[in-house]
Amino acid sequence: MKNTTVHKRVEALLLLLFLFIFLVLGIFQMLYSDESSFEFFLDDVKIGESKLMDFRYRLEGYDANWRYNTGSNIAYESLGTGKYQFIVQSKIHGDWIEVFSTYKTVFPQPFYLNPWLLVVIAFALVVSIYLILGAYISSCINTLFKSKRKKKKEESIDQTFVVVSGKEQERIDSSEVCYVSSHKNYIEIHRSDRSSVVRMKLCEFLDVVPDPIEYMQIRRSLIIRKDKVDKKLNKKAVINGEELIVGSTFKEAWAEVNL
Repeated sequence: MKNTTVHKRVEALLLLLFLFIFLVLGIFQMLYSDESSFEFFLDDVKIGESKLMDFRYRLEGYDANWRYNTGSNIAYESLGTGKYQFIVQSKIHGDWIEVFSTYKTVFPQPFYLNPWLLVVIAFALVVSIYLILGAYISSCINTLFKSKRKKKKEESIDQTFVVVSGKEQERIDSSEVCYVSSHKNYIEIHRSDRSSVVRMKLCEFLDVVPDPIEYMQIRRSLIIRKDKVDKKLNKKAVINGEELIVGSTFKEAWAEVNL
């Protein structure tokens, strides 16, 4: 569910970025289109106090022939790069006489405003961001899955060990052990509800359990399981209300233990 939400947010972000880029492209294109257009109002041209009635006009560099009066508003759109001359002539006494002339220069479109270039850049940017975010999300998901697999694997490891007492064998869960005490050639494995006496040396016990790192020796004759310690005192370990004295040889190591 969490991964799906992250993907949706990324897709929404990419969509907004894509729309923003094309909005910027549109603004650039509109700004340039104003430079490549030409508009003229013939109402502004007069001969004396009279408006032009019979006239013709031509945009040299664009029109091959003269255009005759079709209205007072003249407009040219999307002119190519170049220099143009707009000429207006009026028929006076049977002759065409120039009454107005102006120049219009259209500069080359900047390469960075080329629509196809901008589209390619926008597409490359969106794809790059998508790949980067995709790789990041994939890495996070893989890390999460690896962590879960590792945890599951650790949980699936058998935490039990088998001890032999005479002709009897007993399987003991290491996580239930509170501490182990030794008496000559025997050890007593203490759990919260019971204990087991086994013929074994104390040093051999750590070779039998599957998780020896969880244990610590605090006296020559005593090993405790660290996660069973309820309270840590200066020279004592309290487990299930029972105070176990720490030997002088092990005090330095005991001082570094954190619950």
